[in-house]
Amino acid sequence: MEETGFKHDRMKEAVRRLGERLREVKAQEEPARRRAAYEAALTERDELALELARVYPPMEAQLADPRPHQGER
Repeated sequence: MEETGFKHDRMKEAVRRLGERLREVKAQEEPARRRAAYEAALTERDELALELARVYPPMEAQLADPRPHQGER
């Protein structure tokens, strides 16, 4: 009976230690996850800025000129 109690105590301690280690590892992974999300957002921002630089000037010129364009009435 005493052996069962001893095993139970050992298992309980192992669970506590594993839980503690899990919290430590998750705390270390969070900054890496955030950094990856930040890098992805920067990449998307840069791609959208390039697209805007390509699309905006012709659109601005078209909106600034109220005359109908060729083929329009």
